[in-house]
Amino acid sequence: MAEVILTGDQKRAIAKATEWYKLGNRQVFTIAGYAGTGKTEIVKQMVESIGITGVHFCAYTGKASLVLNQRGCPATTIHRLMYDFESSGVRVEGNRRLKDMKFRLKDTLEHGIQLVVVDEISMVPEKMMKDLLSFGLPVIAIGDPGQLPPVKHKNNTYLDDPDVFLDTVHRQAECSSIIRVSMLVRQGKKLQVGSYGDDVVVIRKKDVTDKMLLGASQVICGTHRTRRKLNNQVRELLGFDSEYPLVNDKIISGKNIWDLTLEGYPMINGLMGYVTKIHGINHDKRLMELDFRPDFMEEGMYFNRLIVDAHDFLGLEDEKNLNDNRNICWFDFGYALTCHKSQGSGFRNVLLYDEKRFCRDNEKRWLYTGITRAENRLIIAV
Repeated sequence: MAEVILTGDQKRAIAKATEWYKLGNRQVFTIAGYAGTGKTEIVKQMVESIGITGVHFCAYTGKASLVLNQRGCPATTIHRLMYDFESSGVRVEGNRRLKDMKFRLKDTLEHGIQLVVVDEISMVPEKMMKDLLSFGLPVIAIGDPGQLPPVKHKNNTYLDDPDVFLDTVHRQAECSSIIRVSMLVRQGKKLQVGSYGDDVVVIRKKDVTDKMLLGASQVICGTHRTRRKLNNQVRELLGFDSEYPLVNDKIISGKNIWDLTLEGYPMINGLMGYVTKIHGINHDKRLMELDFRPDFMEEGMYFNRLIVDAHDFLGLEDEKNLNDNRNICWFDFGYALTCHKSQGSGFRNVLLYDEKRFCRDNEKRWLYTGITRAENRLIIAV
């Protein structure tokens, strides 16, 4: 394993967090930093420096918690940590019957937790942070102030005045055109059509080719309308001729089912992968039975015979099956995602459709978030 070389501000962050925990005079310690500054990378060293074992890592979305798990920090969503999930009946809106679900705050958290580490703090609604702090445990909050705030919730303010701000870009990231372009966007500069080093190119939407669509490991856009259009377009290019998913289709989970696991990884909202087998379709109830392999799992490792509500695939997400069986999964096609849905994830090659105008109050943060989902190569279609 390669030796981890820390920057000076990373070392200072670890030292300050260790001192904060030992003094115990404030409940929250906040670490902020933009892309490439190594925020999450120092978490394990920080915990080792503090010298405790009862640490619970969490994030707002299932996908972000999965990223923590893959980095060696066993994590759950914040919901899983502190809420019980229960149904409160069905309500009627027009001609639609919708299931009312609610989260009830637990009386106590899991025994033995001495510290909670919350990653992607910019995504966490203010009310949820108040609920978390009500348990009295110390919390380290980590996040990127350039990313998007919570959807339809009041922002928290932890990144407005952090205890530590990491502003030194790691040596590995200094050469990245993606990081340089993200810095330009943060500074409010308009991106012009053309190349930005070897890793980034800006083009017109009309110049997007089929090759670009098929070559992207992830397409990112702004609206669900565009997402559906792009998913259909990519599937057509790949030769899929059914509105239902077929073997080798790329799909993404839209629901947390924590008791359903594969090699220790639960079925969570944001888990992406591929259909490996179709066992059957009930067209009347719009239910499917299929096998699903997460994209980070080896061939032959898959969730077996999942029962899937197919309404999302058909563009009928407002009419999801109301079956009380919580083991019914929700999936949609995963070739294109909205920028909000992609938050907390990273992808090798990204084709980003610039639709920041649909995020009127946060256009700069929308574009910055989309850009920083790319790890190796980025095409921005403006």
